[in-house]
Amino acid sequence: RAREMVAQGDADAALILPDEDESATTPIAVIVNRNVPLVGQLAASGARTLATRVAAASHADLPPPAVITVDVDGGKRSLSGAELYGPVIGIFFLFLTAGFVARSLQEEREQGTLARLRSIPISAGTIAFAKVLTVVIVGGIELAIVFLIMGVLYGAQWGSLAAVALIGFAITLAVGSIALLIAALARTSSTAHNLEVIVALGFAVLGGSLVPLHNLPDAARPIAAVTPNGVAIRALRDVAANGYGVRDVLGPVFVILLFTLFFASIGQVLVRRAVDG
Repeated sequence: RAREMVAQGDADAALILPDEDESATTPIAVIVNRNVPLVGQLAASGARTLATRVAAASHADLPPPAVITVDVDGGKRSLSGAELYGPVIGIFFLFLTAGFVARSLQEEREQGTLARLRSIPISAGTIAFAKVLTVVIVGGIELAIVFLIMGVLYGAQWGSLAAVALIGFAITLAVGSIALLIAALARTSSTAHNLEVIVALGFAVLGGSLVPLHNLPDAARPIAAVTPNGVAIRALRDVAANGYGVRDVLGPVFVILLFTLFFASIGQVLVRRAVDG
């Protein structure tokens, strides 16, 4: 069962511990996904530490139990560090741009620019849309630069560029919808900045960017499965490791777009009130 979970991507690594009635020298097995080498190395290191403690607690002059590492191929090819963590880095910094809309609106309100804009026939929705469009464009360029640098300098191979572009476009739209909410909730530039950081870190934790999904509390895992960044990161890894194409990523993209539509609908209503106010 542990091997199956690792092979299917439900876990990056697994420790198989002896039962209580087994000998203190029974080996400890470590099952790792060779596509996630860093997690596998950490799991093996933890198993060796555990083996040493088991030997110390046995109160017998016995050697520590052996640690057996079993590699599982979780994809068609192993992913390099750049391929594993490039999307994580790019999407995390993408979330840090979500406060741009709120900061910009507050600065224009404080400087009087927003009042002048509202004196001409430009709707609040148009102003908000223009600023969100800026976030989407800047975010798309940012992601493209991260992927390009990882490819040129570190030899990362991303697979189908069309699939990667589709996922990237979807996640930038999701960040744009979050930017609308931040703009509606923030009342000062400093508040917008604080919300921006909180949102970025919150989604990074829940989406598995900072903490592997299988290490999250049970109550948080269902949430993590539908966070836009978590869905996007897993889809990008499938494109790189398993050769997924555009048709294969339509499901994850649909989930991200549902998230976008939900938050954009709420944000559009609230941000109009913020601009008119």
